Amino acid sequence: TYTFNYKNSDIISYGILAQDLVNTKINDFSFIENANASGENNDYMKVKESKLIYLLIEGMKAQQKEIDSLKAQLEELKHE
Repeated sequence: TYTFNYKNSDIISYGILAQDLVNTKINDFSFIENANASGENNDYMKVKESKLIYLLIEGMKAQQKEIDSLKAQLEELKHE
């Protein structure tokens, strides 16, 4: 994640760079609008933030499975 200010603004914003997600796909669904943008002529990549939440939820679910597995392993070691 990044902290930044938009041009001509003193308001601090938070976000991610579309370039960081350009190759992140699930079932051939891209999280980027205008993925082929070059930055010229005001054609910029944009993160589909409303869709990104689903990727984050899946990541949290995977982490929870890992945590549960590690907890089970720890309990087994305690009883050895």
